[in-house]
Amino acid sequence: MTTQDIRRLRRPLKPEKNNIVTVYGRYVNSRKEVISDFQEDLLTLTESENQQYMDLLKKSLDGHLGKSLYNLHVDPEDAVSRRLAELSAQEMPDDFDTKLKSLFDDLIRRINFDGTNFVLLAARNSYDIHKYTPSGRKCKGILDTLHYIILLACPVQQGDEELGYEDNDSRFHSKILNQVIFSPYLAVTYPALHDAAVRRDMAIAYAHKKGVPSLQSFLNGTVGSRKKSVHTHQEQKRVISDAITTAIGKDCTVNSYLDLQKNLAKKIAEFEDDSGEAKQFKLDELTEFMSDAGFSDSALDIFQEEAEAQFGSPDVEIPGSLVCDQSWTRINVPDFKITCRPEATDRIRTEERDGKAYLVIRVEDSNVEVNGIKIPL
Repeated sequence: MTTQDIRRLRRPLKPEKNNIVTVYGRYVNSRKEVISDFQEDLLTLTESENQQYMDLLKKSLDGHLGKSLYNLHVDPEDAVSRRLAELSAQEMPDDFDTKLKSLFDDLIRRINFDGTNFVLLAARNSYDIHKYTPSGRKCKGILDTLHYIILLACPVQQGDEELGYEDNDSRFHSKILNQVIFSPYLAVTYPALHDAAVRRDMAIAYAHKKGVPSLQSFLNGTVGSRKKSVHTHQEQKRVISDAITTAIGKDCTVNSYLDLQKNLAKKIAEFEDDSGEAKQFKLDELTEFMSDAGFSDSALDIFQEEAEAQFGSPDVEIPGSLVCDQSWTRINVPDFKITCRPEATDRIRTEERDGKAYLVIRVEDSNVEVNGIKIPL
């Protein structure tokens, strides 16, 4: 799914716009014992309750691709993904409840939220795909309809203690809501929308940082992505950082690496989409950018070899921001942190005086600020 596709599905998740009739759920305690199965008919809920369910469902498409959202390639013939396809079909199967409970049973065995109660939620929805003019106006008629299902795993925790008004004595008293559903740790939406077209071979997953340890198990039980591991944002960042560190070796200086980063930032910025969010790149594309930025052939070979060995495939898609931050350059040394725009790195250089290393910054203004106070340099 593209960023625009995600917006298309998120936008209608409002009480007055969605096509969801029922939200199905299962409440499970910290010992993975089922407390209750329930169904909520949205038409019978209060406006506030309806909105709260929509907010939870909308969270399943929250964040940025490669950070909390992950595109998945799904085998439609896999037995696990076939079950999800049946649950999301336009015509609800007669054994829908049985299939959904079987799915919930499987997920309970797979996920672990560190001894926390949790609730599993499922909702069927549909989205009409329209054709748009080059100027962005919606054309009459519907090209296709995406019938999809959203699955969420949300922690249930004790709420905060707050003051609540009591009518019987006209006073405020301390109150605690014992069981509160919090934003999802994990979610999956299937099938996916890609370039405004239905894709039954794709899904999109969401993972909060606290849900990351159970992400792969959750996906194994929903879309059957056992064959290809999902690499989270944190894992990708670690692998890329380690691969670049190994590739540049000990011969690379701070000055030369700052030049490489500045050139690389310019190259990746050329491929940003309309939203300003950096696109996803495959390893060979990133290697080509690094080559254009001035990385040596030997460094590129080491980078590609190290990254492929960690990811297990050259086809993994990585946000350009993991290779270099196009907004800021950060230099950390013991006791000091320097942050500047990439274009300002020309004014930073290293020097050695009397056997000691120095970082030297050329300033453009004779005034500096120390804890908010302007002082002549």
